Amino acid sequence: AQGFSKDVFIEGVPITDPIQQGEGRTISLGVSVEAVEQFQVETSGTGVEFNGQGSENYTIKSGGDSYHGSVFEFLRNTVLDARGFFPAVRPVEHQNEFGFTFGGPIVKRKLFGFFSYDGWRYRVTSPTQLASLPTLKERQGDFSELPVAIYDPLTTVAVPGGFSRTQFSDPSRGTPGNPQGLNIIPLARISAISKVYQSLLPVPTDSNLQNNYSGAVPVSYNNDSFNAKVDYNLSSTQRLTGLYTHGKRSQPGAYREVAGPTTVLPLPYTETRLVTEIPSVVQVKHSWSRGSDLVNQASFGYNHFFVPITNATSDGKWSTQSGLKGLPAGDASDAFLEAAFGGPNAPSGWRGTNARDFEDNNYNYTLQDSVLWVKQRHSFKFGFQYQHTSDHTKTNDTGSILATNFSNLQTAGFNSAGTLQTGTGNAYASFLLGALNSATVNEDSVVLTIAQFNAYSWWAADDYKVNSRLTVNLGLRHDIMLPYKEAGDHFTFLDINSPNPAAGGIPGVLRFGGNSAPDAISCHCGQIINTYYKALGPRVGFAFRVNDETVVRGGYGMMYSRS
Repeated sequence: AQGFSKDVFIEGVPITDPIQQGEGRTISLGVSVEAVEQFQVETSGTGVEFNGQGSENYTIKSGGDSYHGSVFEFLRNTVLDARGFFPAVRPVEHQNEFGFTFGGPIVKRKLFGFFSYDGWRYRVTSPTQLASLPTLKERQGDFSELPVAIYDPLTTVAVPGGFSRTQFSDPSRGTPGNPQGLNIIPLARISAISKVYQSLLPVPTDSNLQNNYSGAVPVSYNNDSFNAKVDYNLSSTQRLTGLYTHGKRSQPGAYREVAGPTTVLPLPYTETRLVTEIPSVVQVKHSWSRGSDLVNQASFGYNHFFVPITNATSDGKWSTQSGLKGLPAGDASDAFLEAAFGGPNAPSGWRGTNARDFEDNNYNYTLQDSVLWVKQRHSFKFGFQYQHTSDHTKTNDTGSILATNFSNLQTAGFNSAGTLQTGTGNAYASFLLGALNSATVNEDSVVLTIAQFNAYSWWAADDYKVNSRLTVNLGLRHDIMLPYKEAGDHFTFLDINSPNPAAGGIPGVLRFGGNSAPDAISCHCGQIINTYYKALGPRVGFAFRVNDETVVRGGYGMMYSRS
């Protein structure tokens, strides 16, 4: 099956995330391990009440007629670790997970409560990695250490067959071995903007031209979760249950564990951001039983997963500091430069896509009713479920982004035939000159989008005990998953059938959702996908006891998930 096609349940109620089905952070960050009474993981052959290819179901502890509690701490610490084979010292690692549980009667034999708290503190140093920094000479425009020539783009002239450029030289900074100062950019040519952006670079840890910086950064996380459950016996046949879970994972520091050499650079160059993850779950259940043969459970579930992500350099006002003008308000002007360097002998990039801010606000509402009816050799299950999910996303909180790219081509030379020599020049030399290869500025008029999704399901099943050796499982689940809709009709699509007047009537025109755009380009619709009503999922299984030591099991099922 494709990734994220399973589903996750708390006490039989799905906590489906609208972004990716099977999202596990609501459990891992919001539910203490000590609060889990039992869990069920099925990779295949799931019952009709569970959607998805595979399922996880977690049951939370309840209070009882007597008081019970626990206190715990799990500890990992640097002084308890062994040194690796190669490192001279043990890397920093401090992990503490601690908390308590408490449960018991609030009103004897009537009202019961259970509460738990779980805290986790994580302090480590990221793995030591190598990154490439411009040398101290290169930061002053001296590229005489490079094995290739650096050329002045302002000397570009047309020649038969192409172009020609003159190699940089600054005799005033020449040396006995390089009296002409070849490959040295005059200090007056170095951009004042570039000087500001390179001013906080760390010193290389060795004299190499590449992989000349060995470093690590401190990584830290805090996680706190609270779980509360109340059970109320309305009568001998009815019980009302309420459940609340809440968690928060945050960063005390700016650095995250992100793969790549830019991770080891300090702020503001490193590819990191400030991330908070806050899952909350609320459930209310009513259980009613008629003797031992009939049980009905009605459930309402609500879960909210909020992930605000902030650019760690947004408060720097960097365009004001550097003198870079003309950028729109927001991260494009306030955040540190996002720069990629390409070509031979290029340094590691600064920041990147994993340093940008955005916000996810995910909601899930579920109504569910299920019936269990035992009659002689049959165990019948019937149920219905309605689910509404929505994702409130700010792909760019501040409304603007600036991404720059520097290449060696702006300072590369040409051969005698006028052809560009792509192995010459240097991207950092281009940066010092302010010679961009490309830049992208995003300025979004619509920052918030709201994707909404509704689904209806019903199911019926019979676990039939044919005899003392054979049990047969027969079931059918029907899922009706309505297509996603954007609440403000902020979407576009390519209509491949309609003629495009701007292209001489050739089929294929960009259309806009809703009714705001002119008729020629508006679809006057909220979505363009037809609902699929044939998502019928049969479930068939059996268990056959060959003898007292051997049981043979088998099953077949079709499951549907959102794509």
